[in-house]
Amino acid sequence: YNLFTGTIPNNLGHFEKLQGLFLEHNRLVGTIPKAIYRGSGVGAHPLPLVQLFLEQNSLSGTLNEGLATLPDLKELYVDGNKFTGVVPDEVNIPRRCAFLYK
Repeated sequence: YNLFTGTIPNNLGHFEKLQGLFLEHNRLVGTIPKAIYRGSGVGAHPLPLVQLFLEQNSLSGTLNEGLATLPDLKELYVDGNKFTGVVPDEVNIPRRCAFLYK
């Protein structure tokens, strides 16, 4: 619980060795930036995230199918936000990822 406010910065895509991102229980708004699953810069690759904890914020929009491109992702928690729509089939990362979305 850090009480961070604002949006998730796009420059996270520059952290090429980032394996865990723990931003749960804050006051973050906006969408999940594409840089998380695309990386940033020329020749960028998806981040090597294993854990992505974004639950209990005020994030909105839809869950992008790009999250399914994170090859090492094992835990994805996004419950308690203001996401709309349905979870794309590609995001359900079956058998290799604990996934919580409400």
